[in-house]
Parts: sequence; structure tokens; C-alpha cells
Amino acid sequence: MAVPIVDAPLAEWSTNFNALGGARPEDFSLSPLQMTQYAALHAAWMSAYNAAKAPGAKCKALVRAKNDARHSLLIFVRALYAQVQASPVSNVNKTLIGVRVKEYAPAPVRPPAEAPLVSLLSVAGRVARYKLSDASAPSSRRKPPSAAGATILSFVGTTPPPVGAAGWRIEAQTGRTEVVVEFPNTVAPGTPCWVTAVWYNRRGAWSPACAPVPTYLQVGPVAMAAAAVAPVAMAA
Repeated sequence: MAVPIVDAPLAEWSTNFNALGGARPEDFSLSPLQMTQYAALHAAWMSAYNAAKAPGAKCKALVRAKNDARHSLLIFVRALYAQVQASPVSNVNKTLIGVRVKEYAPAPVRPPAEAPLVSLLSVAGRVARYKLSDASAPSSRRKPPSAAGATILSFVGTTPPPVGAAGWRIEAQTGRTEVVVEFPNTVAPGTPCWVTAVWYNRRGAWSPACAPVPTYLQVGPVAMAAAAVAPVAMAA
């Protein structure tokens, strides 16, 4: 089955996906970091869903909050669903977590051997825009041939830990080569912020991560000050 889009079936499906994936992510070709992010989206969706369907509590604001939470959940989980479906996970485990088993065996696809090249394009207030490039063709707008997309991660603090360690936050899983990262309102202007990325193929295998790219948040939507941020270089 595909990811349900109707509220009640989605609540049941997502609860099972969250429970199994959260308990044993490696059994489903998922990472603990991905499931931590998913658990937060699932909790927000279930809270909004239960509030909207409570007897006598239905109103436009509650329905809007539920629909927004469902939209955020679906964007993220569809990438995870595709990752599990294309992975070498057993058919039994795919069925257990609610992922349809394809009738054919996909040909092996190697993940990209090189990390993405990530460059900072602009900063406006708390919003930073980045470009991803194929290390073998940095002037091209395309992804590497074996890449289905990229996972974007962020870290706030003076010194970023190794990629995959606690503290990194998944910002997006996208097939685009330009991405926008909006840092939380709790991050003070001038705080060092870092972004890294990995390519992933259609079987969920990852490339190496690029060296974290630094930036500093600003007070308002103004152009990046040359005195605050050194000229941006491509990171590999």
C-alpha cells in the first residue's frame, strides 16, 4: 500500500511506522536520526488529529492545524517510504512497516562516491539558501546520475559534531539542487550555524557527507555582511 492520505488510515499507518521504525530503524534501512525527526512530526500530527476530531471541538482553526501537520508528515514520510521500498530490506519487514513490496527486484545502484559540493548563496534573517552540486561536474545544475536526492542537515553551535551524531537536525530530503534552510527563532543572531548534505540513491544508500558549511544568522532580512561572513567557498 502507499502512504494513506485519509486521516484515520494515516493515523493507524503512521503509528505503526513510527513504532517499528523508531524501535529498530536499522531493520528497515532507516537511520536513528531520520526516525527521531519522524517521531516529532508524527506526534504533532496525532495531537492535531485528535484535537480536531474530539467531540464538540471541531472548528476551522483545529482543522487547519491538523491539515498543516498532515502535510508536513506526508512530505517527510514519502521520502522514507521510497527509501525502505527500494532498499534490500526483507519483504517481511517491508510488509510489517506498511511498505508495498514491488514485484520486481531492482538492479543494484551504487551510491554517489563523492560528497555533494555545498555553497551558501544568501542569508536573510534566519533563512539561508544553499546550492548543491555534483563534485564531478560542479558547474552543472544536475545531481550525480545515481543520486535520487539529497538529505540536508543543520547544526547550531560553535563546533559541529561528526555528521550523524546527536545535535544534527534533518532539514529536508529533496530532489532539488537549491534548498532553503530556516533556522529556529530560538537561535540568536550571530550564532554559528552549519549545514551539511549527503546524496542518497533510490535504495537509500548514502554518499559521504560534505564538510559542514558555516554561516551566521542576521537580525533582519538584509544582505549578508562581508565583515561577518568570509567569502563562501565550495565545501567537499
